[in-house]
Amino acid sequence: MPSDIAWQVAENAGQRKSLNGPKTRVLVRVQAKGGKYLGDDIGGSQVTVRNSHTGELLASGVTSGDSGSVSNSHVPNASSRAIVTPGSPPRIHWLVAGPNSSRFSAEIALERPAMLEVSVFGAIGGLQTAHRAVATQWAVPGNDVEVGVEISGLLVQVLDPPTHMQLPSSASTVPLKAKVAMMCGCPINIGLLWIPSDFNVTAHVRNLGSGAVVAVVPLAFSRSGVSGLYEGSYNVTEPGFYDVTILAVQRSTGNTGAGQVTFFR
Repeated sequence: MPSDIAWQVAENAGQRKSLNGPKTRVLVRVQAKGGKYLGDDIGGSQVTVRNSHTGELLASGVTSGDSGSVSNSHVPNASSRAIVTPGSPPRIHWLVAGPNSSRFSAEIALERPAMLEVSVFGAIGGLQTAHRAVATQWAVPGNDVEVGVEISGLLVQVLDPPTHMQLPSSASTVPLKAKVAMMCGCPINIGLLWIPSDFNVTAHVRNLGSGAVVAVVPLAFSRSGVSGLYEGSYNVTEPGFYDVTILAVQRSTGNTGAGQVTFFR
């Protein structure tokens, strides 16, 4: 055999089997930093498993399942990464994987111990603000291995202005609205685990002609009852082409996310 691992595509999508070596099951869970698993409701996460030393592709696919449940104590099957809600004192919760919780599973066969490189990309349902993360872990032939990968970032969807919007010549005010959520799609609202005061959301307005940032507008959490909605406005003083980058930062975790649109007058 020209290499220590020889692979053939299995009948089931996302699984590969070696011609030799004991079977080894690899299970991958992808958790949003400070949040839950990337479940089916947000499109899951793309997963690629390679031999870290040779670069050989071992398995690939998409996670499937729900985002898990939350417990106020560290119970069996709980993630080692806590969900912390700022406050005095802070509230600490733990993410628990159930039998149907989001995961990617593949069966491989190794001839000898190998360093696995697990790369994830998601959330698939929020590609504009999706992130990539990589983890490595040794796998021993015949011993099942579970890899938990944490993916940082926030989902930011710009609602207003719509991209490439033309303002009437008489208009001077551009409404600024964005929907912000955890990378798992978990909502931000008063009384939830993810509270509005933990997030700083700003709109950076740039004149495309000069390249200069002409305004940084703080966006306030909307009291409309819509989760994760932040809004404000910008007064346009000169005609021209502009872009708006709405940037969200979660203070407690350092998570960031951005959405970008253009408008002109």
